[in-house]
Amino acid sequence: MQGFPPATAPCALELLRRTLAWTAGCALIALFPPKLDAQDSDTDPGALPAPAPAVQSVAQPGIFSAIPVAWWQIALDRNHFSPGFIDGKYGRKTAECVRQWQISKGYPATGILTPEQRTALEVGVEPFTDYQLSADDFDQIGVVPTSWEKKAAQASLPYQSVEELLSEKFHCTPAFLQALNPGQSLDNLEIGDTLRVPRVNSRPKATFDAAEIWIGMEQFALWVLNQERHIIAYFPVSIGRKDNARLISDWKIINHADLPSYTFDPINYPESPEAQSLGRRLLIPPGPNSPVGVYWMGLGQGGIGIHGTPSPETIGSAESHGCFRLQNWNISKLARLAANDVPVYVRSRVTFKSANDSSDPDTEPLDATKESGQTKSLSDTSPAESTEPTPQAPNQEIDPYASDATPNPSIGAPSQAQ
Repeated sequence: MQGFPPATAPCALELLRRTLAWTAGCALIALFPPKLDAQDSDTDPGALPAPAPAVQSVAQPGIFSAIPVAWWQIALDRNHFSPGFIDGKYGRKTAECVRQWQISKGYPATGILTPEQRTALEVGVEPFTDYQLSADDFDQIGVVPTSWEKKAAQASLPYQSVEELLSEKFHCTPAFLQALNPGQSLDNLEIGDTLRVPRVNSRPKATFDAAEIWIGMEQFALWVLNQERHIIAYFPVSIGRKDNARLISDWKIINHADLPSYTFDPINYPESPEAQSLGRRLLIPPGPNSPVGVYWMGLGQGGIGIHGTPSPETIGSAESHGCFRLQNWNISKLARLAANDVPVYVRSRVTFKSANDSSDPDTEPLDATKESGQTKSLSDTSPAESTEPTPQAPNQEIDPYASDATPNPSIGAPSQAQ
């Protein structure tokens, strides 16, 4: 009986008691929908989720039913609308992700999925699956030094634990993964162990359906539009802590780099005593714990780009040194949607009206009061001041112009009202 904890053979009386308790609980949730919690892990991914994945549920208007939030998050994630981490909590990122999916489909942007919308999104359709750990998984585990000089001496910057690997592979917080597997310690896993995990699509087929990308700086959000100007993907993004005004412009993707190396320049890390004492550049090897994560999409001037991160819990805030960061699983998805020459429009705020409105989204100028540091224009920033050096010597897994992955030649930069 769905929603009940595992039981061997409860007697009829116990079964009746549980049924009544479940019905009463659902009725209460329906009458008193959950409020957004500014302290939950949807806002602060480092916080612990509820003890069990299905504990927090979202009530549906007009009916006595409750749907586990994790089901919503998994279904959204599978459709390229990312709530950030899958953690089973209905926080601000999840609510906004629901609203953006609703806008993309022409529904009212309420943040709550109706039964019709849940069906369209396939909420609850095989949300979890089993995953057996292999030797290949353990081959990706290693040591990541804290020193820049020691990092440069390594061949790669791998995952530091099986828990970190699984969390990234299945787009969920470690605490949620543990809640899915209460009888297993994530610190003592071995080859052949089987875990219950979210059923996500980590490496979707490369379609290159993107015709344009929009980034809202103050919203910490990135939208992907197709040639009909419909939203086909939505991802949370992090931006630099300062000098953000220089990023407000029209860009385009100029290159792709899978598993890029990273040129460490001390000038970009004035807060680091080690960087200042080094006084020289270093080539940092690739890997999921590289400063640019597992993928780089260059935007041109001054080494600006969209890339991954070694710290997925920071996404959705002002954390990077200057570029646009996505969680590694989301930058991998974006790389399979957007080919070279796709335009990227960066604005302070971006508001999409509806799925049937193909005009430009509403935008707003940058609010200088929200800048956490001195601002400067693009013309004031030389390549030497770049805060994210262009990656070096990438391993190209995806070539947007390979013969088997040629983007639609008609996709280009649409005319923009300036």
